[in-house]
Parts: sequence; C-alpha cells; structure tokens
Amino acid sequence: MPILENTDLIDAFNENELLDKEAKLSEKLRELRESEERLRSELNNVVSTRRELIDRVRLLREELNTIRETKNKLYERLEEIKKRKSETRKRFKELLNRLNVIKNSNPHITRLSEIPIASIINRIENLEWKIITGLVDPEEEERLIKIIARLESQMEKIKQAKSLKNEITDMKAELTALRIELNDLYRASSEIYNSISELRMKENDIRNEINKLKSELDTLTSKRDEIRSELNNIVENIRSVIRELKEIRNVLRNIRSNRNKIIHQQQLEIAKRRVQEKLEKGERLTFEELMILYGEGGLEEK
Repeated sequence: MPILENTDLIDAFNENELLDKEAKLSEKLRELRESEERLRSELNNVVSTRRELIDRVRLLREELNTIRETKNKLYERLEEIKKRKSETRKRFKELLNRLNVIKNSNPHITRLSEIPIASIINRIENLEWKIITGLVDPEEEERLIKIIARLESQMEKIKQAKSLKNEITDMKAELTALRIELNDLYRASSEIYNSISELRMKENDIRNEINKLKSELDTLTSKRDEIRSELNNIVENIRSVIRELKEIRNVLRNIRSNRNKIIHQQQLEIAKRRVQEKLEKGERLTFEELMILYGEGGLEEK
C-alpha cells in the first residue's frame, strides 16, 4: 500500500529511517541506471554487429547469384561448343571418307596429275596437222585418228586427275582447319570446365561462410533477446524504485511540513502569550502584535 495512503505507516517510520531508505534507494537507482547504460551499450554493439553480419550475408548471397549467372552462361557456352564440335566432327568424317574414296577409286591419280597436258596438246596438234596437210595415206590417217582419240581420252583422265588432285588438296586444307578448330574447341571446353570447377569451389566456400555467419547471427539474436529481456526488467525496476522514492520523498515532505507547522504553531503560541501578558499589563500593542493576538482568531471566525 502506498505510503501516502497509509497514515499508520507514516507514524511507524521516523524521518531518519526514511532518509536512510531514501539513500539506499537512490544508490540502488544509480546502480540500476549504470546497469541500464551498460546493457544499452552492449545491446547497441550486438545490434550493430548483427546488422553487419546481415549485410555480409546479403552481399555473399548476391555474389552467389552472380556466380550462378556466370555458371549458366558457361553452361550455355558449353552447349554451343558441344554442338559445334559435333558438326565439325561430322564434317571432318565426311571429308575423310570422301578423301579415302577418291584415293581408293583413283590409284593413279598422283602419277596422272603430274603429266603435263601441254605436251599432249602439242602432240595432238602435230598429228592433226599431218592429217590436215594430207601428208599421210588413208591407212596412216586412220591410225593417227585413233592415236589422237586415245590421247584426248588420256588428256581427259589427266584433267580429271588434276581436278581431283586439287579437290584433295582443298579437302586436306579443310581437314587441317577442322582439326585445328576441334583442338580449339576441346581446349575451350577444358577451360570452361576448369572455370566451372573453380566457381563451384567458390560457391561451396561462400555457402560455408554463409552458414557460419547464420550460426553467429543465431547466437547474436539470442543474446540480443536476452539483453532486451534483462533491460526490460531493469527498466521496470527503475520505474518501481522511482515510484518508491517519490512516495518516500512525499512522506518526508509531509513530515517536514507537519513539523514546520507545529514549530510555527508553537512559536505563534509563545508570541501570543507574550502579547497577552503585555495586554494584561496595559501596555500599548503594535499592529503586528494585534495581528498575532487576533489574526488567527479572526481567520477562524471567517
């Protein structure tokens, strides 16, 4: 029950006891405020550290997203390279098969392609000249015509051989280019696989760090909640002590006020007796003395 509302309690405590209790409560309030300040500082540090960890986790997750995007692009590039390798290998096999077919079906292609066509043309022209000039008899002319036909047939074979030889040269050049392209594609694939492997390792490192930070965050969250709970209790204790101090000080104020009233009343009674004695002796009274003598009575009459 509040002290102000319990007059029996007021009578039970003397002023010294209340002053002693006030001093103890003031000291307790000081200690509580120091604890409150310490806890608020500790809470601010925990909240600040927790916020830094949250920001760090957010940045790490953003980094993970960037790595995933990079990996997806690398996988897309791998698919493109895989498709290109398949097309290149297919073209390489086609050319190689075509080359083997040409070589197998034309075993004399190299020898024929090396025969100069100009010499055959010159020979044909010489034989034709003999026929045109009529320097040969009909039997010889018929023989020469057969030779010319054989030479022309041979010339066509030589032309075909030279054409196939050029085709083989072009195919070999393309096969070389395709082989270089395949090597480049395999090297690019290997580099991409290495990059993906490095990114996966980095992903694992980041995930491990995120898990570690989340564990620290859980610890800090628990600590934050504990400090807040303790701080709430201290704040409630501070309010309780302040209320009690206020009640004690009100009681002390009432005690002092009552004591002052009693002292004032006692002083007034003494002054009235002196003025009464002076009046009884027939001495003249001053205005102030008249007020002392009749003022309180006049007030009571009013």
